[in-house]
Amino acid sequence: MESVDGRTQVQRVYQLILDDPDWTPERLQGKLGITHTEVSAALSLMRDLGLLERDELAPSGMAARSAEAALINLLREQKTTLSARVDELQRTSAALDTLASQFLSLRNPRPSDTRVDIVVGDDEVAALLRDATAVAYHEVLVLGMDFPGRCADTEFGSSWHRRIIGNGVRMRAVHLCSMARSMRAANRLRMLKRDGVDIRLTPSAPVSIMTFDHFLTIAAIPAFRGTTAVLAIHGHALTGLFRHVFDWCWATSAALGSEALDPPAPQDLSEQQKAVVRMLAAGMKDETIARNLGISQRTLRRLITELMEVLESGSRFQAGVKAAALGWVPASGVGRLPAPPPRPDARHAATS
Repeated sequence: MESVDGRTQVQRVYQLILDDPDWTPERLQGKLGITHTEVSAALSLMRDLGLLERDELAPSGMAARSAEAALINLLREQKTTLSARVDELQRTSAALDTLASQFLSLRNPRPSDTRVDIVVGDDEVAALLRDATAVAYHEVLVLGMDFPGRCADTEFGSSWHRRIIGNGVRMRAVHLCSMARSMRAANRLRMLKRDGVDIRLTPSAPVSIMTFDHFLTIAAIPAFRGTTAVLAIHGHALTGLFRHVFDWCWATSAALGSEALDPPAPQDLSEQQKAVVRMLAAGMKDETIARNLGISQRTLRRLITELMEVLESGSRFQAGVKAAALGWVPASGVGRLPAPPPRPDARHAATS
């Protein structure tokens, strides 16, 4: 369609139409020396571009429209079309929300809908939660538990709530007040709240569960053969019951405020933990502390580990510094905190 003067056939046809209001396809063909097929193709393209409009008084039944008018008209038509599509998408989105929140849960449960399985092992529990997360469509509820087992430390376990919220699913959680007393757990609560999880705190919870819409409840099984284990409760009826339990706990819990995430205070410790802190600050050895408390050294090591976790410390000395900073022990006592006993090879190297 390229002509000798560098303009396309369409441009030459359009220019001739502008110059000659009484044009006809035959006159265009004769003046431009092109075939009837070429004239028809040029006129068809001009109609698509809006450069021609119907005019019953013109010999050809069509009149030329300026390029500016054609452009404005085309933009107006596209804007109207786009607006209609946006309205259609909004209506579709509203219909989907209505279906998800009001109708999907109304099917009549059959006996075969209810099933309870025991899922054992970190990998199996993580797979169960991954599948439930992928198909959740309306709301996920969490009561008295976090991501179970060691799965919480995996990439999926630490970010599964973001996948839920990213899918447009609401997430509400009622956590224990004691969770806010650990620095590490308090930081996780801050992250959950920042990411969009609605959080409340309660002193105690009757069960530790997660519910996914109306089709699945996951309940923690404590101390099951020394490994991670949960009950996977499938079905509308039982999941609906657990949702009622959650709603009661939600209504009787307190909203999570910034004051709840303050560092733990000494009164938040048990009497045994307070005694361990005081005796460590006084420089007592583990054997002496255990004898004074009437517990085994193994139990003492567990208590010290718990204190280090509460303080998010990697060593006893670091725990002592943080304890002093929080006012648990006098700052002057920090220097007397005992360091871990040296390894036999280190003592040998020191004497040689």
